[in-house]
Amino acid sequence: MKKIIFLSIVVALFTGCVSKSNYKMSSYNLDVTVSDINSPKSNKVIMVKYPYVLGPIGGSRIYYKRDNETNYYLYSRWSGSLSSLIYKDILTSLQNSNRFKSVVGYNSSADANIVLEIQIIDFYHIVDKTTSYAKITIGIKYIDKNSGKIIKSRVYSYKKDIPIANAKNFVIISKEALKEFLSQL
Repeated sequence: MKKIIFLSIVVALFTGCVSKSNYKMSSYNLDVTVSDINSPKSNKVIMVKYPYVLGPIGGSRIYYKRDNETNYYLYSRWSGSLSSLIYKDILTSLQNSNRFKSVVGYNSSADANIVLEIQIIDFYHIVDKTTSYAKITIGIKYIDKNSGKIIKSRVYSYKKDIPIANAKNFVIISKEALKEFLSQL
């Protein structure tokens, strides 16, 4: 009798905890390509460090802010961590630009002349009472590898309106902002 009651309780707990949601998880990728930029070619090797992220946005969740509260979309996420998606796009963009003799990743043992540090400060969908927009802020530093001195430092900030407040439209507008960032980088 005790076994039957115990099994009934266990079955009731497991069936009650199982989600019976009909929602499908959507996964988004950034994959931003920038057309070739005509700029002088440097004879230097640049190493792109893995992006440092402020706050929780570096993972695979897509975050939004509403009424000063930060939350994430339940049924939408990035296909990988936001850090790795942006890192891949920056690395690919610099390689395709032909601005440097060579572009290497953070895990390379190659000797580089310049180090590119990336800091993702904001990557949020902001939803206010009357507006919806993407807030994307990325800081970069070009550092001379030999001296350790900063060659150039800049913060790129984008605020782009989103016509319909949802994750899908946020991703579309984020790609536009990221494309603009990569062409300016």
